[in-house]
Amino acid sequence: MDLHAKAGGVFPGKAPGLGPAIPSGFDPDLEPETKKREAAPGATMSPTKKRPESTSAVTMSDLQQLLAEQTFTLQSHQHEAIKAAVHELRDSTRAELGGIKATLSKHDDHILQLRDAQDRMELRLTTLEQKGVTSSAGSTADERAGQMDLMIVGGWEENTPREVLLAELKEALETMGIPDFFRDYFTIGPRKGFAMCLVATTANEAPQDLKRRMIFTAQQIRQQNYKAPSMREGKTLRATLGRTAAERQRAAHVGKSKRLVLEFNQDVLPYTDSEWGQGNFWLNGTVCSSSTRPPPRDAKTAAGKSPGSWIDLGFIARSIGANLDDLAVCIPEQQLDVITPPPSGSTFENPRDRPNKGRPLPTPALPRVLELACFTWNIGGKPLEDAIKSLCLTSPVYPDVIAFQEVARRAVGWKSDQIDQFTIVQTRHDSQWRGNALAFRTDGFSLVQGKSCPHGIWIKLKHKDTGQQIWYGSLRLDTGCTADVAAEQTQILMQTLPNTPLPVLLLGDWNTKLRWTGRASRGEVRPVDGRGDYVTSEVHDRGLKFVPPAPAQWMTPTSRPRRANAAGHQIDGAASMHARTGTVTIFPDSYKLIGGDHDFLRVPHRLRTSCQRPGERRTTQPRTVTGKLPSVTRMDQTIMERLAARLTKPRRSCTYRDPEEVKNLYRRAKTSGSEHDWKTAHKARRTAHDKWRTAKLEEAASGNWAAMKHTKQHAGNEWAVHYIEASDSNQQEPLKWTVEHFRALFQAPAPRQPPCWTKEASQGQPITVEEVNNAVDKGHTNKAVGEDLTSFELLKALVKDPPTGKAIADWMERIRQGEEIPESWTRMIVTLLPKVDKPQGPGDLRPISLGSSIGKTFGTILLARTRYHIAPQGAAQCAHNGRQTSDFLFTALRSFALDSEWKMGLCWAKLDVQKAFDSLNRDRALRLLRDKLPSDMSLEYNCWKRLFEESVAILRTPWGDAEIVQSRGIRQGAVESPWIFAVAIEAALAEAQENRDWPKTIPAAPGIPVSEILFMDDSLVWAADRPMMVTKYNLLRQHLAEWGLRINAAKTRYYVSPYSTTPGPIHLR
Repeated sequence: MDLHAKAGGVFPGKAPGLGPAIPSGFDPDLEPETKKREAAPGATMSPTKKRPESTSAVTMSDLQQLLAEQTFTLQSHQHEAIKAAVHELRDSTRAELGGIKATLSKHDDHILQLRDAQDRMELRLTTLEQKGVTSSAGSTADERAGQMDLMIVGGWEENTPREVLLAELKEALETMGIPDFFRDYFTIGPRKGFAMCLVATTANEAPQDLKRRMIFTAQQIRQQNYKAPSMREGKTLRATLGRTAAERQRAAHVGKSKRLVLEFNQDVLPYTDSEWGQGNFWLNGTVCSSSTRPPPRDAKTAAGKSPGSWIDLGFIARSIGANLDDLAVCIPEQQLDVITPPPSGSTFENPRDRPNKGRPLPTPALPRVLELACFTWNIGGKPLEDAIKSLCLTSPVYPDVIAFQEVARRAVGWKSDQIDQFTIVQTRHDSQWRGNALAFRTDGFSLVQGKSCPHGIWIKLKHKDTGQQIWYGSLRLDTGCTADVAAEQTQILMQTLPNTPLPVLLLGDWNTKLRWTGRASRGEVRPVDGRGDYVTSEVHDRGLKFVPPAPAQWMTPTSRPRRANAAGHQIDGAASMHARTGTVTIFPDSYKLIGGDHDFLRVPHRLRTSCQRPGERRTTQPRTVTGKLPSVTRMDQTIMERLAARLTKPRRSCTYRDPEEVKNLYRRAKTSGSEHDWKTAHKARRTAHDKWRTAKLEEAASGNWAAMKHTKQHAGNEWAVHYIEASDSNQQEPLKWTVEHFRALFQAPAPRQPPCWTKEASQGQPITVEEVNNAVDKGHTNKAVGEDLTSFELLKALVKDPPTGKAIADWMERIRQGEEIPESWTRMIVTLLPKVDKPQGPGDLRPISLGSSIGKTFGTILLARTRYHIAPQGAAQCAHNGRQTSDFLFTALRSFALDSEWKMGLCWAKLDVQKAFDSLNRDRALRLLRDKLPSDMSLEYNCWKRLFEESVAILRTPWGDAEIVQSRGIRQGAVESPWIFAVAIEAALAEAQENRDWPKTIPAAPGIPVSEILFMDDSLVWAADRPMMVTKYNLLRQHLAEWGLRINAAKTRYYVSPYSTTPGPIHLR
């Protein structure tokens, strides 16, 4: 049947529901004449007429093919859907099975523990039945009797499997020859770190004999120092007598009492006594905590966790000088009775409190609560300088930590700046328009660690006075996002914070309405919408709690929108964990200070600390003389340090300071509170700073380069934020990473063998006043000082007085004759300077030594006498007197020019010595001095020998200080360092050149006298071809190794002339 396909799926000639379709093919009788002619056989159409569209008939095979394609498509889609459903079902089933398996594992452990407990109970009942014990099981005597034959054997890790532990215990007992001492041993769980052992007893053995035998066995086990295969390094087998539950509670009570006292004052440790078995603790001869004795009458005590236990907090507070509230905070599980304040006057006011033994307590380190002022402010892209200046002027307390949000846009990544007294650490992710920042006082904190995410920043700070570490955070959630997006952003920020027991304080702009209710003691946050509910849930799930403001400010807004008829809300706040905080204080209208749209908030953060501060760092700032110097007839190190401490002080900084007119503008703005006045003051300050900077640059352009340094307002540790980021990626702790690196660098790998003087010894020439004056004149002023605080400003003022100059010369001569060199001269403060902008490890840090100025004076005198007798060994070293860097550069460029002109085909190698100053072998340098100095310089040589003895490097890092014994290398910063190192490198090159295998000339240019050039440790060597270069490199490397030096392959460069006959790279060891 011939059918025409039509759109709509209904065939023509067939109405729905009728019979077979009527044929609709071509019928000549029904067509017009024109169409008849066109359709007639052999007829041709006119070329000007439009040809009819061709029609194609749909056959049954076409329909079958169409249906087959549709069937295949449907089958493919169904197959993919079923496959995806099967995968999803398999994943969900696997997850559920994993959870069920974990639950079953926990249940198995619980069942095993129950079985163990049942076995022990049955064993105990059997023992009681055999012994005929009929008394109460809860009495102390019966409890002790049931534990008489029990010993605890341990030393394994906490989660050691039972089968491993018992097998190793059996092997240990057999090794020590006591396999039958225990009749049984077991663990009370599937994974433990100790075993409970029952001692084999005899029928007629008395309890005292059994206990004596158990004590003797425990001592023998300890003395064996047996280490099982699965024990950690340093752990050995230990045994002790078993204790009852009551005895363990009593011992725990004593331990808590002792920790409480020592946490506040460790100096009282010699005045404490403990009776662990009875739960008694003495402080200075008086029982202040007990589990078995009745409490003293009229004493205000706190109840302990152990039944019948108590602790006299009032007596402890009076004895160690602690605050009673601080003591109470440390024992949250104990409920305090009503305690009256301690009486004033003596430490022991009550007769009961007087010590029985009559020994006085040491002077107590009075604990105190240090309150840090923490602020948070969304500055909306305003300048940080304006925000810090305004906050410091208007806040009732000086800020310690400030969290900023919406900081002005900068490059992506971490940045660190110094503004006034604050270090600013900020970061911005590529998805942020503006970043977050945290500012902290440079003199109060040091940066330890940093974490960031697209919604906030976390930094861990170490408080310098207390040594405590705190996590501070700054966040800003996006505006206009849905509740689930805000919850996700909060969750990401919370996941960025590492798990920590340290105090945590999160400050920022939550962009969520914060409402408060009085259900808690100070107030509790109450969400008012879905966004607030999600955000608070994420914060609480992480363990943080929102810090409420005072009830009077529960409805005070912190946002101040600029739109007309727009009301602000309280959307800024703080949350804390493990931290003692006060109530939040909102400063209304503080947005006017910078023209922003948020007010700033203050959160008091309280630290419990002791008045005994850790050893404070001595400042190394340049110093200036402040008073009239006395005339001294005898000088030594003690007198010099006393003069430096009393008559000098740190030099005033030359950085920018506000002129008086700017200060007046700020005073007027602070008085009026007008936003216009604040803007005027900020603008005037920026203008004054620009003028000051321009003047300094002009001064530097005229030749005073020190003025350029003054324009850079920094603290010197901006690189620390990048270093911390690198240490975190390498899973290293910054301080430990740095100290271990420089300890390995400063300490010699083998014991030293300093050479002795072998020539004839003579007294030589004494040190004169002229030599002292010349040495002092060469000293540079306005430089950082060492640990003894002596400076060349002080020395130049002292030598102006002839008697004092004579006294200094006599002192120098006594040291030359053999008097002991002052310890301060060999204790160097080592500061770290970055070699690159973003150091990625300790190798990118350069140690600079800050030593005693009077010690440098003595070194200058020795150096002047020594250089007279040690002349340059050739033309290679350009660091000697009369030579300069231009000689090095000219020689290098001239060799390139000659090769281009004569086409000699040379090759060059630029060599760099790795850690040159810090790795030089001191004994090898002393041998050079001994061989070169004449016989009348024996005393000077002995002085060099004593100066090269082991010294102490006080390594200063942003995260703390460490002392390292330095037994090799030359101190960078000492006056003799450059000259000795230049001589050492020149001597190594000269020794290599004396080798018969060293290429003496270049065949293509035999008239060139020089093929090596040096400037300190930077070496440029050229040769005729690649084999000659390899020979030179190997010989020089061998002779440098004798001086303790190695070539840094990473910084070595190889250059080849285009006319070389041996092109290609070079392979060096």
